[in-house]
Amino acid sequence: MRKSFLKLITPEEFRKVLMDFEGRTDTETVYTTDALGRVPVSDILSPVDLPDFRRSIVDGYGVVSKDTHGASSSIPCYLKLIGEIAVGPAQEGQVLKISPGEAVRVVTGGMVPEGADGVVMVEYTDLVDDTTLEVRRGVSHLENIVLIGEDLKKGDLVVRGGVHLRYFDIGALTGVGITKIDVFNKPRVSVFSTGGEVVEPAEIPKPGQIRDVNKYALAAGVSEAGGIPVIMENVGDDPSSLKEALKKGRETSDMVILSGGSSVGNMDFTLSAIDEIAKSRGSDSPGVLVHGVSIRPGKPTIYGIVDNTPVFGLAGHPVGALIVFLLFVAPMIKLIGGTADPSCKSQIVEARIDRSLSGAPGRDYYVPVRLVPSADGALPTATPLLGKSGMISILTGSTGLICIPSMKEGILKGDTVSVSPL
Repeated sequence: MRKSFLKLITPEEFRKVLMDFEGRTDTETVYTTDALGRVPVSDILSPVDLPDFRRSIVDGYGVVSKDTHGASSSIPCYLKLIGEIAVGPAQEGQVLKISPGEAVRVVTGGMVPEGADGVVMVEYTDLVDDTTLEVRRGVSHLENIVLIGEDLKKGDLVVRGGVHLRYFDIGALTGVGITKIDVFNKPRVSVFSTGGEVVEPAEIPKPGQIRDVNKYALAAGVSEAGGIPVIMENVGDDPSSLKEALKKGRETSDMVILSGGSSVGNMDFTLSAIDEIAKSRGSDSPGVLVHGVSIRPGKPTIYGIVDNTPVFGLAGHPVGALIVFLLFVAPMIKLIGGTADPSCKSQIVEARIDRSLSGAPGRDYYVPVRLVPSADGALPTATPLLGKSGMISILTGSTGLICIPSMKEGILKGDTVSVSPL
């Protein structure tokens, strides 16, 4: 009897199914300096004020601002220079307080003395002698001063939980003295390809064989999404070998991705392998939940759960497999790794399409494009890269992705399109 897709669901329905998964990785404590790209378990609050002393943001002189009001090049004011404050811990004998009519030399990032409520930039001053300062420009109250806690007050939010840490987040954390943080473990993701025609990159393919594209592209995508790829041996067109690979993958990883064997041909065993394994397990193994998504390319996508481990069966053709990874699998990796908003939203670029394209009735049609900047400052041009879904060069030559919605017959040359950068 001919197999068929269980039921085509929309991309929105598929995303909802994926986001309903409640499994998350365990947590660990890491040094803040090693936490770039990691996901904090919870919000992190500042234990101190930052800064914890009044700091100058320029090289100059700490003054009482009222003393300088009206000062100009033609009518300067003169103040008594009583010392300087160097960067670093206060030294014995350093001047830490001034009175009206006095000034103290300060440096960028250095402490502002008590009594000073403004800092005159050094370029607006001249030294008349060792103790007399000429000021040619007035300063306002608190000008060029960062107050205690102005950057972060004790108890302020430094970084949110569930968000990948960026390099400046690391600086903010170290700046308030946080040296270790609790983060989610990176998800381990097993990746392998299926099919007797697929060989390793170092092998010389025999007639009818191809080098593996998908496994290594998907493994790199796992790393980019914040996971740890576990590259497994490929399996041939053999149901028992496929089941063994799936069992091994779920035992050692938080997710399993396999490429090939997701369609409805006679040699496509992924669907039955997942369900057969699930039948022998408990309530954490509902088996196949999705078989078929209304997109082009990537329609024959499989998603199931075995022992609370998500399993994805992607198309064997590279373009379909990798677009489905970008749209659905990468957000799932982020979700399992603790990301609060795993939607992988990217900044959309508006462009003008340079040729007409037909849609795919009933399916969202994703088309790789190459963006070309406009010389006259107008919208960039989006050139579609078309070809068969087995051609990886379609993706390597692209810089973005557009979607023609399922209800649209197509787009016309010159239409404005929304491009998701790749």
